[in-house]
Amino acid sequence: MSGQLGSGEMRKYIKSVFAVLTAAMMVIASGCSGQKTVTIGIDSNAKPLSFRGEDGTPDGFIVELSREAARRMGVSVKFKYVNIDDKSKAFNKDNVDVLWGKIEATDENKKNMLLTKNYMSDRQILLVNADSVIESTLDLKDRPVGAVKNSDAEKALLNSSLISQVKDSKCEEFNDPVSAFAALDKSRIDALAVDLSYASNSMSAHAEQYRILDTILANKQYSVAVRRNDALLRDKLEKALSELKKDGTSSSISAKWFGRDLTE
Repeated sequence: MSGQLGSGEMRKYIKSVFAVLTAAMMVIASGCSGQKTVTIGIDSNAKPLSFRGEDGTPDGFIVELSREAARRMGVSVKFKYVNIDDKSKAFNKDNVDVLWGKIEATDENKKNMLLTKNYMSDRQILLVNADSVIESTLDLKDRPVGAVKNSDAEKALLNSSLISQVKDSKCEEFNDPVSAFAALDKSRIDALAVDLSYASNSMSAHAEQYRILDTILANKQYSVAVRRNDALLRDKLEKALSELKKDGTSSSISAKWFGRDLTE
C-alpha cells in the first residue's frame, strides 16, 4: 500500500480485513470443509451400538457418542440408516459423510476410505446361565453352543479350536439375538457366543441371570470411516473423539450402554 491511508480509508480497510477473518473463522467453526451438518450412516439393527428406537428415531451408544463428538466439532448431525457393509454405496449413493459402526482397520478399508483411531474395542465371548455347571470351555465338550448367524461372534467361534469340542462340531445358528438368548434361557444350548457389548447391555438389567466365561474368542477394534478425500473431517472427528476420551465422556457413555468402558 503506497502512502498513508486517511481515517475513512483506514476504517474501510479494517472492516474488510475483519470481514475476511470472520468468514475464515466461520468456516473453521462450522467444521468439515465449511459444512454445518455432518450426515452419519449407521446400522438400524445393531443394538446396543445403533438401532431404530421405539419412536423411530436413532438410538444407541454410537448415536450418543457421535452427537457429543459433533457438538465438540461445532456441527449438527443427521443420521441415515444404511448398509454398513456396503461402504461404497453408502458414500456414493446414500451421500453420507461418515460411516459409524463395526468397521475394522483392514488393509482394504484403509485403501478405500479414511479411518479414525479406534473408538471402541469389543470382544467375542461365551455366555452361560448363572446356574450352569459350565465353568470353562473344557466343560463344553459334546455340548451345544450357539451364535447369531453370520455374526462376529459366530465367525470367532468357528475359527477357534473350541468348535471341534462342541456337540456335532458345529454351531447352533439363530437369526437374531433375541431367539439366541431365548435358547440359552431355556437351556436348548449350554453357551452362547456373543459380542461383549451386547452381552453387557443385556446383563445390565439381568446381571444375576448370566455368567461370562474367561475365554475370549476374538478381539475387535472399530474405527469411524470417512470419505477418502476428506482428511479435514477425519482429523476434526479424531480430535473430538480424543477430547471425549481424555475428559471421560466416552467412558461415561460406554458405561451407560455396556456397564463397562469399551472405549479403552
